[in-house]
Amino acid sequence: MKIKLDENISRHLKSLLKQGGHEAITAAEQGFLGKTDIEIGAAVKVEGMLLFTLDLEFADLRKYPPGSHPGIV
Repeated sequence: MKIKLDENISRHLKSLLKQGGHEAITAAEQGFLGKTDIEIGAAVKVEGMLLFTLDLEFADLRKYPPGSHPGIV
């Protein structure tokens, strides 16, 4: 599974995900620090990556309805 860790998720989770066989990258590694939720949401959609985030805006189903993105946790 391809996973992007948002800037509010510990970068230390990346190594655990990789040990589990997942492809993981942090927002910082891609230069996404300080980017808007709209920019992050668009990037994960294009990249086909699941997003791990603590940002409550991504919980708004009107903005990010199921099926419109690879997944948000």
